[in-house]
Amino acid sequence: MYRSTGRFQCYKCAEDRGFKGRAEYALKELTGRPVREFRTALYGLVTGPADPKFLEFDLNADPDESEAVRESEAFEFEEVLEPYHHYPLTHKHAEEGVAYLEGRGVPVDVAVRYQVRYSTVERAVVFPIFIGPKLVGWQYRTIDPLVVRVDDVKYNRLKVWSSKKVPRDRVVMFADRLVGDTAFLLEGPVDAIKGDLVGGNVASMGKAVSEKQLDFIRRYVADAADLCYSGVRKLYIGLDPDAVSEVEPLLWKLSEDVEVYRVLPPPGRKDHGECSFEEVLDCARSAPRIKRNSQLYFDLGI
Repeated sequence: MYRSTGRFQCYKCAEDRGFKGRAEYALKELTGRPVREFRTALYGLVTGPADPKFLEFDLNADPDESEAVRESEAFEFEEVLEPYHHYPLTHKHAEEGVAYLEGRGVPVDVAVRYQVRYSTVERAVVFPIFIGPKLVGWQYRTIDPLVVRVDDVKYNRLKVWSSKKVPRDRVVMFADRLVGDTAFLLEGPVDAIKGDLVGGNVASMGKAVSEKQLDFIRRYVADAADLCYSGVRKLYIGLDPDAVSEVEPLLWKLSEDVEVYRVLPPPGRKDHGECSFEEVLDCARSAPRIKRNSQLYFDLGI
């Protein structure tokens, strides 16, 4: 650990690049205490400024259990029951939903992996929101035309809507994709599914992205016992251009150890949902890195 910066590097943890970063992550690994505890002690804030305080403590002391409980509560959500009219895509009643997805370039075998369903009552594709094995809600996407005429009067149909009490400001859709050090944040579920080849692909379920959602992405690890630290090192931002302004101020709150990349759709494509899986992968591979002290960080490629 370097005295001048408070940063550390471990050459034993990973042969390729080593485990490295800010002091709170090393202290968390050494003690088992929540990283939030050390951020507060070092910086006086959860996010942390550039100059940490001198910190003295006993590595062998027992963790503060109450603090650990508060940290884990961020992942406590109420489980909901799925309605009877949500059919698996392999069911004969889901044929219209399968046709809609295939029309959007999503094969049924891929959609089944994401546990997508079809509602005969709502006439909509159903995108589930799971946190581990727990279903906490879902989002509907109608398969019908968005504009209908009744007696020569034009009506607009709702395109997307969610189930009641969805904690959308605290979670992302397809959280089980967060299994490595890369996260790919996209706006809608179809866009997110198109990021399948990149990995770590999740949906914000709207243009607004909250600080709690970014915190969820940074800390959540699918199928891991310790949910306090995910080890996300690369964050790809694939939001639509009109949604990027929502997340830009929040990027400053990320640790400087997280590399952020801006993924734009190729020319002629409105968003990633219109792309093929291979096109999205190519866009991610060529995405420019957003540096905090560059103009690119401010305009995010728009």
